[in-house]
Amino acid sequence: KLLKETVTFLPETRGAKVEEQVKKLKPGEILLLENTRFEDINGKKESSSNSSTSNKPNNSGNSNGNNNSGGDNRPVTPSCDKNKTTKVYIYDELLSSTPSTTCSKLKSAYPGIKFSCSYVKNPGLSNGMIENANSLDAKDLNYCDSYSVLIVSN
Repeated sequence: KLLKETVTFLPETRGAKVEEQVKKLKPGEILLLENTRFEDINGKKESSSNSSTSNKPNNSGNSNGNNNSGGDNRPVTPSCDKNKTTKVYIYDELLSSTPSTTCSKLKSAYPGIKFSCSYVKNPGLSNGMIENANSLDAKDLNYCDSYSVLIVSN
């Protein structure tokens, strides 16, 4: 409503379906992807704000339900401060002609923020550019949430 535009929702965060839909976008069209906090990684839903998708605390006292026994190598976080944010800037030094390097540089520059990088084709942009940079640049991002980053890989 605020944009006065039609927004198409895709209940995916990455992969072939996302790439296919991004390719189909025409100038001015908006595609909204599922929030990465609802991804099911090794049977462990990420959200702690929705009781139907959240993990219950385990015996270790870990509030996100992750005891790292599943071999998923995610760090154990005892709690998350919803008020903790940092302003993220997408600047030239973060970008690389190698898309995976762009993802690594972004994660290194903002280690407290959870970024999920997906690689998309976009002939209008160069390799390593962040297609959805406008949704991240100069924004206060919360340490509790995950953010999807679409990196061009032609």
